[in-house]
Amino acid sequence: MNLKAEKFKAYIAENNITNFKVEESINNNEEENARVTFHTYVKVFGQKLPAVIVMDESIYVILRVQVIPDIEYMKNKDEFIRCVNEMNINYKAVKYYLGADNALYLDMYIPNKNDDLDGELVMDLLNAITVHLEKEYPNWMKLLWN
Repeated sequence: MNLKAEKFKAYIAENNITNFKVEESINNNEEENARVTFHTYVKVFGQKLPAVIVMDESIYVILRVQVIPDIEYMKNKDEFIRCVNEMNINYKAVKYYLGADNALYLDMYIPNKNDDLDGELVMDLLNAITVHLEKEYPNWMKLLWN
């Protein structure tokens, strides 16, 4: 387990935060081996949206939320993609993208030195994502169902 992940694991244990499942990457690639994924969720209007915090040997910590699991059958995909691009222009801290699995994801990257992880900051930013989604989620749902 990499140092950032060890520090975050200790932070959530010390603060009795129990809604994380830890997954260590098992791979022959040394950099991939150091990746640790903390699985959790963010709750938005009663919906539990899958979320992960990814920590590896890079300078970044990734916060990722699956906002919409599948847009494949959406009628107005062009309008949806236009809105995704508009969101990416308007918001600096979070970026939306469509995954290869047709899901809409939100990412936030936190620059972080390997030996200097601030667990409280990670949790604060995860909460900020929740606040952001509470503002934007109804708009995504309108696009999805119209």
